[in-house]
Amino acid sequence: MKEYFNWSQFEQALYQLILDYKQHDRKCVAILGIPRGGMILATCLSYRLNIPLIQHLSDRPRLGDVLVVDDIADTGKTLKTFTTKQTIIYTLYYHKNSIVVPDCWVREKTDKWIVYPWETDIKIRLRDLWKRLL
Repeated sequence: MKEYFNWSQFEQALYQLILDYKQHDRKCVAILGIPRGGMILATCLSYRLNIPLIQHLSDRPRLGDVLVVDDIADTGKTLKTFTTKQTIIYTLYYHKNSIVVPDCWVREKTDKWIVYPWETDIKIRLRDLWKRLL
């Protein structure tokens, strides 16, 4: 089974992450998107929060917290390598079995495979929809 996460849901998730960031008065000096799932999220947050986008933790422009973002904290193994005292972790999805609990996440992952809007094309979505209707 698949769960489709569309662009509209992505926009809503962005809003929730930005709201959390502002409510907690965070002052990150940079944003790092974990390749590949976190890159689009990081780019959007970088524009909307006016925070520089970096490719490596060592690229931070000055001392301070770095906002590390990814599409999901599933097992947490990838996020674990980016977890330091000066990182704040945001994800779209969080799985309760993850070894890293993000500082903020928007949705809890179920057993369904998540399909993000940047991973699909219209032919795949129509084929899957057609299979469900039959």
